[in-house]
Amino acid sequence: MLAIAQIAASIRASRAEFERVYREAQVERFGFTRPLTEFAAVGLSADNQEAFAQGLSVARDQDWIEPLIHLLVDRKLENGNLAGDLAHHPSVPGNAALEAIVAEEAGFGQPEVMFRGVASGMSWTVKVLIDGAAKGTGILIGPHLVLTAWHVVAPLFNQTAPRVYQPDTAAFPRIQIEFDDFLRMVGSGLLPQPTKRVKAHKDWCVVFSSCTSEELNSRFPDPVAGLATFWDYAIIRLERALGVERKWAVMEGAVVPEPRANIIIFEHPGGHPMRLALGTIVEPDPSVTTAVPALRFLHGCNTTPGASGGPCFNKDFSLFGFHQGEWTHSGGNGTKINRGVPLEGVRKHYKSVMQQLPAPDPSEIAIWRLNDRVWPIIGCDDFQTLAWRSALNDTPRVIVIGGDAASGRTFQMDVLTSMLPASGHLQVHLAAPEISKLEAPELAATICRTAGAAVPRFAPAEEFSTTLSTWLRYELADKTIGALNMVRGDRLVWLRLADLNKTEIQGKDASALLIAIYEKASLTPWLRIVLDGMKGDVPFAVEEFSLRYRTVQPTQQHIVDYMTRAIAAMQRAELGTPDQQTIRTQALDALQQFLEWHDEDASTAMPKLGRRAMRLVKTYLDAQEGQR
Repeated sequence: MLAIAQIAASIRASRAEFERVYREAQVERFGFTRPLTEFAAVGLSADNQEAFAQGLSVARDQDWIEPLIHLLVDRKLENGNLAGDLAHHPSVPGNAALEAIVAEEAGFGQPEVMFRGVASGMSWTVKVLIDGAAKGTGILIGPHLVLTAWHVVAPLFNQTAPRVYQPDTAAFPRIQIEFDDFLRMVGSGLLPQPTKRVKAHKDWCVVFSSCTSEELNSRFPDPVAGLATFWDYAIIRLERALGVERKWAVMEGAVVPEPRANIIIFEHPGGHPMRLALGTIVEPDPSVTTAVPALRFLHGCNTTPGASGGPCFNKDFSLFGFHQGEWTHSGGNGTKINRGVPLEGVRKHYKSVMQQLPAPDPSEIAIWRLNDRVWPIIGCDDFQTLAWRSALNDTPRVIVIGGDAASGRTFQMDVLTSMLPASGHLQVHLAAPEISKLEAPELAATICRTAGAAVPRFAPAEEFSTTLSTWLRYELADKTIGALNMVRGDRLVWLRLADLNKTEIQGKDASALLIAIYEKASLTPWLRIVLDGMKGDVPFAVEEFSLRYRTVQPTQQHIVDYMTRAIAAMQRAELGTPDQQTIRTQALDALQQFLEWHDEDASTAMPKLGRRAMRLVKTYLDAQEGQR
C-alpha cells in the first residue's frame, strides 16, 4: 500500500466529496455498529491535502483505510495512482488482464492516466447477451444507454427491404447486459462484488445503423467507399440506470489517433471475462484511404470473436471508436489486422436522426430521498429529467430555476447532489448570502477552493492596460475555469448558486465576474451553471444554451411516486408489490392536507408534507409487517 502522504496527494476531491466518502467507507467496514468518525473532527488543516492525510491516518489506525481507498477508486476521486497500486498488487491471483497492463504501462507514457482509465473502462464495458448467450461487447455511454456493434444484435432486427432493417419491438426480453468492474478484478476487500446483469428496456433500441450486407458475410463492398452511411452500431436502452454510480464514457471530442499511436480495447472475447488488448493504429494501404479512417479505422490489437463492439480508447483514455472485426480487404499491407468504427461517424449519424439521446426517466433511477438525510424527494421528476438531459446531450448548459416563494427551488439544488454521482460530476455549491459581499478576486478564489482546486494567482486589474471587462473575462474567469479543469478530470462541473433571490451580489465587480463565467459556459462543454432564483436575464451569449425551469406545487401523482419508490426501497421482497390503491388514497389525503397548510403558511407547507409522507410510508410498512 502507498504511504499516507502518497495517497493524500493522489486524491482529487473537494472536501465535501471526501467527507461523504469518509462516512460511507466506515459504514462499509463496520455497518452501523459504532459511531462514525466525522472527517471535520479529524481533518483540521485548512490545506486540503494535509487534511486528507490527517483523515487517512485515522482511517488506518481504526482499520478501515482499505474500503476508503476502494471507494475513492470506485468514485473516480483519485488521479490513477491508487488504481495503479491496486493493479500492481491485486488480491485476485493470476489476473492475466491486469498483469498485461502492468507489463505494458510504459508504452502509454502516463501510467497514472492509464490506470485511472482502466478502472473506469472496466466499470463501463459490458458483455451483450442474447437469449442467455454472449454475443459481443459494449460500452456505457449514458446512465441507461449501451453502445455496441449493430451486427452483435442483428438477430433482433427484421429485414424489410434490401439493406433496410427494423428492430423487433418484442425482442427486449431476449437481451441482457452484464457488467464487470475493476474492483472485482483486483479483489476489493469489501463486500463481494457480484457480476451484475440488467435487462433491456421495453423500448430497447434507441437508434441504429446497420453494416453492409457484404460485412455480414465477412466481405467488403467494392469499392470500400460503399461503407459510407453504414456505421454498424446500435444504442440499447437499459431497464435500469446502472450508470448513475458507474458513470459512462463521453461520446464527444475524440477522433481516430494517428498511425502507430497506442490504443487499448476492452473486450469479452468468446463470452469470457473481460480482457484488455493493447496495440497501435495501423496505417492503411493507399488503395483504401477513401474509407480509412473516415469510415473505418485499422488497428493491431489482439481480438477474437465476442470482442465486437468493444470500446477503443486512445492514450488519454478518450473513447474514439469500437472494434468491429477482422479487416479482410486486399489493401492491408499484407498484415493481419482488425478494423473498427470511428465514433465521430456514429455521433454524426445519430444526431442527424434524433438530435438528442433520451434522458433516463426518474422511475428508472429510483431516487426517492436525499443522500445525506432521509428527507423525501417529492415532485422533482421533471427537474431530474432536465438535469440528465443536460448531462447527456451538452445542453442546456445554464439552468435557471424559478418559482413561487417556498416552492422548493433551493431543494431542487439539493436533489442534484443525490442524483449525480461524484464519479462523473463535480458539484460546486455556493449560497448567494455567503458570497454576496465578496469582491471579484475573492469570489473567484472561493469558487476554486470550494471545488478543491488550487487558487491561481490573479493579476490585479491595474496590471491590465485594457478594459475592466477584459480583465474579468481573460484573467479572473479564464483562470477560474482553468483551475476547475485541473481538478475535474473527465467529470462535468456543476456550478450551483442558491438563493439569488434573497440578496444582491454587492461585491465590487463580482456580478460582472459571474456573468463572464456564465458566458464561458457556452464555450466550455464540461461546465454547467444552475441558478436558483436569479432575478435578471441570462447573458445574450448563452441564451441558446440556457433554459428556465419553474417549480410546481406537488400533485397526488408526485406523492404516489415518492411513496411507491420509498416502499420498494425499504420493504423486504417477500412483502410483495406495494398496494397502489391504498397508496393513492393516502396520497390524496396528504395532498389535501398540503393545500390547507399552504393556505395557512406557504413557507412550512412543503416540510409538513415531507414529514407526512414519511409517516405514511412507515405506517404502510408496519401494517404489511403486521399482516405476515
